[in-house]
Amino acid sequence: MRREQLLKRMDEIGRSAAKIKDVLAVLALGSIGVEQNRLDDYSDLDFFIVTEDHIKATMINDLRWLNDCYPVAFSFQNTPDGHKFFFEDGIYGEFAVFGRSEIPHVVQNQARLVYKKEGYDEPTLLVAKSLPVQHAMDPQAEIHEAMTNLYVGLMRAMRGEILSGERFIEHYAVDHILKAYFLIHPVDRTGSDPFNLERRIESYDLTIKNALSRMIQGYSRLSLSAEAILLVAQSMMTINPWLLSHLQACISQFKKIEKIDV
Repeated sequence: MRREQLLKRMDEIGRSAAKIKDVLAVLALGSIGVEQNRLDDYSDLDFFIVTEDHIKATMINDLRWLNDCYPVAFSFQNTPDGHKFFFEDGIYGEFAVFGRSEIPHVVQNQARLVYKKEGYDEPTLLVAKSLPVQHAMDPQAEIHEAMTNLYVGLMRAMRGEILSGERFIEHYAVDHILKAYFLIHPVDRTGSDPFNLERRIESYDLTIKNALSRMIQGYSRLSLSAEAILLVAQSMMTINPWLLSHLQACISQFKKIEKIDV
């Protein structure tokens, strides 16, 4: 039911925007765009409005065109180009407005055309462009980054900077572990998000899914998270013996501070 509701609302937004003379196109992105196989009860609306340059600011500042589709309960401008918002029925969305001269250069995944004004022609309108460049990576370098993140996180946590330590251990170190893992164990990641490694990661590989719950145990169990991260790293490659011993000693020391038995 929600899927049909989202698709209908996107069409309504397109029709409302099309009533404005200098709106050139409406593009649906993500699961409401060309990736509708992912559209489900937990999805939202993500779209671009393309306008003549001179009315971009008006479209951003005056949301009557959005209210005409369905009453907006809450919105705020989250970027210079657009808003995040909720309709009164709970549907959530994000949009950005770009002028004619900007659209060839925006960062954009492949898009679905909801509306295009007759006579408007832009060859890059629907294609993915300006996406993050995926540089060639070395799994060993990723593991080394993870190990140093782990160390810094342990030191900060032992100093009493628990939140900062949590970021280094459960975020930065885990990100590098995941990058290394997928370099060593390539899987089909069709439909992955080029901006967020963590999106839909649970569907790619059961092994890493199971490891995540051990590597991310939370603010009060960082020593156990660190211990699990170190074990996952060891399962992928040999860790420098001195570094391994040093990290194990740091984890053991932090366990005593966290009051977790060794």
